[in-house]
Amino acid sequence: MNAQRSLSAFWRHNRTEDRAQELASVLQGADSLIGNMGSDIRVTWSGGGVSFTDLQRRIVALDYGPLKEEECPFPGTVVDEVIGYAAHEGGHCLWSNPWREEALKQLVHTRWSDLPHPLRMDWQASDQAVMAALRRIQNVLEDSYVDQSVSKMWPVLGEYIRIARRRLYERTPMDMDAIAGAAQPDRNAFMNLWVGLSLYGQALPRHTSPRVKQALETLLALSQRAAGEGNAEARQAMVAEAAIILYRQFPVKESPLPVSSKGGDGVSDDRTGKVGNLEDFDPGTGPMPCGRQVAQVPAKLLEQVAEVTDCQSQDLSQSVAEVLAEDPRQVAARATRATYDPGLAESAISCVRREIREVQEAFRLHQNLNARWLHGLSQGRLDDRRLWKPFVGDPGYYKRRDSMAGSGLDVGLLLDVSRSMKAHMPMVQQTAAVFSQGLERMPEIDFAVWCYTGHSSRVALTRICDRQLPRLCLADVQQGEGTPSGAAIAGCKVLMERQPRNMKRRLLIHFTDGHPDSDAHVVKAVRACRDADIHVYAIGLAQHWKMLVSQYGEGNCEAIQSVSDFPKAAARIVMKLGAYRR
Repeated sequence: MNAQRSLSAFWRHNRTEDRAQELASVLQGADSLIGNMGSDIRVTWSGGGVSFTDLQRRIVALDYGPLKEEECPFPGTVVDEVIGYAAHEGGHCLWSNPWREEALKQLVHTRWSDLPHPLRMDWQASDQAVMAALRRIQNVLEDSYVDQSVSKMWPVLGEYIRIARRRLYERTPMDMDAIAGAAQPDRNAFMNLWVGLSLYGQALPRHTSPRVKQALETLLALSQRAAGEGNAEARQAMVAEAAIILYRQFPVKESPLPVSSKGGDGVSDDRTGKVGNLEDFDPGTGPMPCGRQVAQVPAKLLEQVAEVTDCQSQDLSQSVAEVLAEDPRQVAARATRATYDPGLAESAISCVRREIREVQEAFRLHQNLNARWLHGLSQGRLDDRRLWKPFVGDPGYYKRRDSMAGSGLDVGLLLDVSRSMKAHMPMVQQTAAVFSQGLERMPEIDFAVWCYTGHSSRVALTRICDRQLPRLCLADVQQGEGTPSGAAIAGCKVLMERQPRNMKRRLLIHFTDGHPDSDAHVVKAVRACRDADIHVYAIGLAQHWKMLVSQYGEGNCEAIQSVSDFPKAAARIVMKLGAYRR
């Protein structure tokens, strides 16, 4: 585990030395985080023909570059950088014009008479070179709006972007003081100074030449206008204003950037052979790309990542058949993922905010049950049984609560969405919301929520959320068929056993009305779980109490009348964990 603190450490719990699994973990985390910006924004690794953000299809390609030379498990700070780039590109998907290349050309023709002579001469020599320069200017103004908007709407994603920019700045050791103090810096150097101040939070150098100061004041004001301008066409028009200042005040096209003696070795830019530009934050596109060069995942490794990503939707039939002691030809079990619908998720969550807080308190009981007091300490809480010690010069009159090893939990919630539960679907969705949102803020607990339906020994498991992808996904859930509870419990057993245990106790809670297609399958599956040290409890509707007791045993069931009763039932189950009897 990397010692550096990182935002991604919150959701990257199952680190591994396997590169494909690490890339799959980062992909799933990015998909969950960027999905908060819009359910139609997709995240993929660069490679396989996708190497840049597709604004029209809203596809964000993750840059493999920062991770390419890193050993596994990946350092959290480098993962943060990758997520920061992705969050920024997600903002472009939401607010930038997909046809801005054509809009730029139209802008040049519209404002041709206002453009400085050096720009018009360059255009006649090579319009593609000027278009690349205009894209750079456009990116600076668009980035001002994107970064500020993302930070306002999703502060955590805004912090990821700041981390990415900070890491890029550290690798671009140009001397800002030298640029600011030059009487006539070249255009490329001045642009880096402008970008450093407007997007990277750098302070204005103390000694600034009059020409540079005057141009900076105008361009920084323009960046501020762009950051608050929600109209993409209005931001587009600002490109001409910035280009007029840059080409008129700094006609020299390009010279080597001054490298800071404080910065380090610098990073060579493959396009120019010079120190990389600060505006190289967006991926480069077009005939003369002016942005960050995105590294692609090798094809073979990308195939391995796809296999790992699809493992949760693979066929579980053989493993489930072994648990149920059935002919594999008669068993069909498959696990898939649901689709995120922000409206559906928020509707369920808004109804149970009080219950979410209560279920957190219920599971905190587990930490208290698996804790002990450490006595004789020199700091902590006063130990009322050792208050005599100060009088004999002994400093050990404090105590502290300490969690014992193995006090973590790996919890699964299995929800019955069969035909018999159709009338109770709002309760099912709200139960999932209570469980997932309550445990999301408890990093010591790994969790997963599944729904199931099917018939007899044929089951379709749908994963609604888990620790790595905590978004509550309630759309495209297969429902309304039979109740293959035994096969579903067996499938959950298989999936839970595939996760690293890390000394955690495992708990499976089954929410059902108690009408399975096969009582015998339920009994077999529950026994197999308990033999594998997975504690199984059922929570069901009160009217089906006797049926639940016959399947799960006395003391292994809880009855509820409504969702508001779920936290209390969960607390009772947690209390039983310490005295569990097979």
